[in-house]
Amino acid sequence: MNSFNLNVCKNRGNSRVWIEGNRLIDMGLNNGATYEKFYGDGGIVLLFHSGDGAKSKVAGTATRPIIDICNRSVTKIMRDALQYSVTHGTKGNSVSLLIEPVKG
Repeated sequence: MNSFNLNVCKNRGNSRVWIEGNRLIDMGLNNGATYEKFYGDGGIVLLFHSGDGAKSKVAGTATRPIIDICNRSVTKIMRDALQYSVTHGTKGNSVSLLIEPVKG
């Protein structure tokens, strides 16, 4: 597993998760990759797979893919955290990202 921390940003009053560029490319997550989002009390799970049912897509370009999630659910999960951790994992053919607030 691979993990890194990023700063929580705000947009229109909501917390924002923004992951871009080489971090995604190094994990094999290119623009156009589809994923499902699952919100829990302690974090967000992004599950990448090639099957049907994935409603979200990695935006951006081939050289600068972007995951941008900004809504009330993210705000509720992040609360007053200044940073969040992103943990990359694989299981079989699936790739997942676990996004959790870093307790200060």
